[in-house]
Amino acid sequence: MNELVKKVKIVFIVCLILATSLTYLSIYVPMKDVLKKSELENLSLMAQANKHILEHRLERCKEGSASMSSRTMIRRKALEYKNNLISIDELKDYTNPLYYDGIKALENVIGAYRVVDNQIIAKQGIIDEKRIKDLKKVQSLTCKIEDQDKYQVIVYSPIKENELILGYDIVFYDINPIIEKLNKNHIQSLVLEQKKAQVLLNNKDTSLSENFSLITDGNYTGFISKLASTDKYIYTKMNNDILFRPIQRVLRITFIGFAISILFFIFLTNWLIVKNAKKLLSRAEKGQEEYKEYALKDPLTGVYSRWFFEQWINSEVDKQEHEKSLYTFIMIDVDNFKSINDKNGHTIGDKVLQKIAEILKSSVRDGDFVIRYGGDEFLLILNKCCKNFANDIVQRIQTNIHNLDDFKFKVDISFGIQELKNKNEIFEVLRLADLKMYECKKRNKGN
Repeated sequence: MNELVKKVKIVFIVCLILATSLTYLSIYVPMKDVLKKSELENLSLMAQANKHILEHRLERCKEGSASMSSRTMIRRKALEYKNNLISIDELKDYTNPLYYDGIKALENVIGAYRVVDNQIIAKQGIIDEKRIKDLKKVQSLTCKIEDQDKYQVIVYSPIKENELILGYDIVFYDINPIIEKLNKNHIQSLVLEQKKAQVLLNNKDTSLSENFSLITDGNYTGFISKLASTDKYIYTKMNNDILFRPIQRVLRITFIGFAISILFFIFLTNWLIVKNAKKLLSRAEKGQEEYKEYALKDPLTGVYSRWFFEQWINSEVDKQEHEKSLYTFIMIDVDNFKSINDKNGHTIGDKVLQKIAEILKSSVRDGDFVIRYGGDEFLLILNKCCKNFANDIVQRIQTNIHNLDDFKFKVDISFGIQELKNKNEIFEVLRLADLKMYECKKRNKGN
């Protein structure tokens, strides 16, 4: 009898070990891998969204500085000084009050000054006059990010007249509010110099695309990417303990369940763990969709972003040959948008873009796409649409824009239409549509 009990105990222990091992290998290991992949995808989408938001802010800083440097009256006075028609003191007296008004119209500016012949002729706010020595290297609009206890953007904007550089505007912007906005839900976004970024890139796990690389170490997991038009990188990371906490919670519940229930409650424990894992996976997938939607939409106008267009191109290229579709591209540009910003301020300019985006969205069909392609450029992708029908849509859009009574000035657009019949010609069709748009813009200016 004792021998039988002993054999039963041995069989029971062996069965329990086999059942535990089989359950761990067939359920919990795959479950852990799926949850880990889902959490990394969420972090990747948030990194892409943060990069898009920060690059958009940098573009706004450059646009604002360029607008200051291109103001006609102040520029002409600088030219008069260069031609020895007025003195440096007369130039200062004329420039200072107008410069103050121009700076007030810009967002997040902490200081700015104008330099002509290495002399400061106008300044406002907090500035660093040592920047004058860097101007010899600047030939075009340049944007730099610096971390001096707090992040700031410095834009060097040449003042030009017929390619002759008359002077420079050096404008300082505070981007800490936008950085703080990016650092939420335990996510940290850092702007790194090239040397620090290269150290991380030398130890990268993998490259998800040409732009983003996965970085992991003992404490953090994140994604790093170069910021457009700068020599800096954005590194979005999350503490591993927080990122993978749901996975650890599932594993902890698993082992506690096995320890307590042993045999009788093993099936009930499995059911509870699987249920919790599904709930976590569902929550992660839902968050993934929210982050993806955030990255795919332009924050100002609510239409699709340039990043969405890049994803759309990839999906078209991946289609089988028999899935060919007819598309028509319409490239749209707001006429005299720079003048609208200069005369009315960027807030009004933003409202113009928002109003045009509303008109574009209401003018296309379900299945068509409205994309903010650049600062004041929009791209319409019309599905299964010939050129004649596309012309009808553009006429409807122009009519609605001409009937706008929201502004005290006239708003108009230029456009270029080009059909796409071969998915391998997407970039060529885009180039032709852009070329036609600029031809239309020239005609509008001529009229």
